[in-house]
Amino acid sequence: MYTADLTKQAVKSFKKIPKEFQKKIKEAILKLEQNPLTSGTIKLANYPVAEYRKKVGDYSILFDLDDDKKLLIIADIKRRTSTTYQ
Repeated sequence: MYTADLTKQAVKSFKKIPKEFQKKIKEAILKLEQNPLTSGTIKLANYPVAEYRKKVGDYSILFDLDDDKKLLIIADIKRRTSTTYQ
């Protein structure tokens, strides 16, 4: 089991998200703590913010893993748009 750790940017982004989506994102993070590499988790190539992505509705949780410390580092939570991954 991993422990989620949100960066300052992730906390800032999370606070801007409407309450109904915040609940879904919290639930997704709890599931990621159990198993971060479940189906739907995508390994990103050449993306400087994070190594992995998990979609939750109109949002993406961008995160890295520290397997040695069992940390799930949430780098950012972004609204999915046509320019999200550019």
